[in-house]
Amino acid sequence: MKLIKNISLLIGIFFCFNCFGSWVECNSPEGKCKVSFPSAPTHAKKLLSVSDTDNVAYDVYLSSADQKNFYLMMIATYPQAIPENMHMVALEGFVKGILSNRKDGKLVDAKLIEVKGSKGIQFFVEGEDRYFKGMTLVGEKNLYLIGVESMPMFFNEEECSSFIESFDFVD
Repeated sequence: MKLIKNISLLIGIFFCFNCFGSWVECNSPEGKCKVSFPSAPTHAKKLLSVSDTDNVAYDVYLSSADQKNFYLMMIATYPQAIPENMHMVALEGFVKGILSNRKDGKLVDAKLIEVKGSKGIQFFVEGEDRYFKGMTLVGEKNLYLIGVESMPMFFNEEECSSFIESFDFVD
């Protein structure tokens, strides 16, 4: 009986290691950051005009190994530094944007965080047919959104947290 438990434990560890061990680290030179995706992400870049002379550059990295969970890192780069008195407004704006894109979404959890000196909000949005767990951070000229969108039946708290926690700034 003990042998069966040990074998079961080893099989579980093997599968867990394979799930998380095969992830792909993605470095973003635009955002000076990195995060590990479950599969190689696609990268799209878009410029949006905010005035006659200024643009905001959006870099979006998206990955889905199983077409059930979507892993996202979005970086908005502004032409000038974001004033410190606007940091919380910018962060809340990202979270409100997530909420407004869900017809029945409600903010279940939100807390203030800090990653290497950058302020942020970690949050969880629950909808009838989609969940979104993520964090938003503010840097000198950048806003970051890192998160996972999932159908409730496929939501995996451990994988979502592992993805979000893999985010880091690089020099």
